[in-house]
Amino acid sequence: AEDGIRDTSVTRVQTCALPIYSVWAGNITVTNTTAATSSNSGALTVAGGVGVGGNVIAASFQPVGSALPANGMYLPNSNTLGWSTNSTAHMYLDPYGNLSINTTSIAQVGYQTTSLTVNGATTAVVGLYTGNTQRGYISANSSQLNLVS
Repeated sequence: AEDGIRDTSVTRVQTCALPIYSVWAGNITVTNTTAATSSNSGALTVAGGVGVGGNVIAASFQPVGSALPANGMYLPNSNTLGWSTNSTAHMYLDPYGNLSINTTSIAQVGYQTTSLTVNGATTAVVGLYTGNTQRGYISANSSQLNLVS
């Protein structure tokens, strides 16, 4: 072809500047035997946003940013995953598997670290389910704790 870009399989290329087409039909395959690491961005690096009109399938997803996104997953601390919506942090999973909701810190009960910390604006509620049927809940506010079955 005149532009030299018709074979959409690019193998072992460090940098490849492709022309931008307004309509692209078919698949693009990028192959690289080196997996992405902290010093290597892997088979394909895109500077800027990527829009996907279908499903994205991958062996793993590893966020790299520590800044709070408007909506999404990020790394607020070393080995800690965070989730946000509406530019507000809502959930954290620490390196030990402890989950906190609506708070940045994992609660301590005596000398024990809690596995689940829930912080509600006025009331914190945890539903208890088996087989998609609610079996009870735990709720707490500033004056009382309720265990309901």
